[in-house]
Amino acid sequence: VIPAIRWFQEFAKNKAQNFRTTVFAESGLLTPKIRNSFDTVIEEITSQLTPLAFRVKAFKIRAMARSPYDRTLYLDLDSRPCDTQGVFLKKLWPLLDNADLVLADNYAGQDKLVGTIADLRREHASGLVLLRSSSLNTRQLLADYASAHAILKNTRRGRRDQPALMVALRLAVEKKSNPLRLAHIPRNAFCRKNTSDIVSCDAGCLVVHKAARYDLAYKFFGIGFKKTGTTT
Repeated sequence: VIPAIRWFQEFAKNKAQNFRTTVFAESGLLTPKIRNSFDTVIEEITSQLTPLAFRVKAFKIRAMARSPYDRTLYLDLDSRPCDTQGVFLKKLWPLLDNADLVLADNYAGQDKLVGTIADLRREHASGLVLLRSSSLNTRQLLADYASAHAILKNTRRGRRDQPALMVALRLAVEKKSNPLRLAHIPRNAFCRKNTSDIVSCDAGCLVVHKAARYDLAYKFFGIGFKKTGTTT
């Protein structure tokens, strides 16, 4: 959080008009310095939840649900934007023009199901999510998402996040009146190993998932020659 504070302060001073920052964190982590560095402080009580894997996902859902903004871009910690000037934001925001929610597919090939009855069986990733937070549809979906996630708490192997989201999406899309408007992030914009041909900022991706693992542009290789002491 401390590096983020320094970046926010620099950004607000040099580039932004009416720039406002919000921190969302468990109460025990909100030190006086952190509290005094943000315009809005939202405290969460998920620290009481167990096990840890369930707590982390619950915190993530609540962070999206309690966003104080009209539009929200959620990124997992391991979802890395490919620029520092906000270009990726300018290209992603238009996806929300006619949607309440924008998601990426969790597996390759699911885009072929669009427009068919199987469309509602698509599983979505939540490492990058665009939300129209002011929409009643979005708020209801996030409430259903949290409820389904809680019901699945004791699921074997801890796999609750995507199935809970699938349940919430089905409820939202199948509403008889004012159904949720769902759009999808192109797989060459949010690049993931499960869906994209190449996972690299150098390939034109806007955001890369798990860049440290899959983006060769951020790897260093050492070549050693046995018993010679020579390394390249």
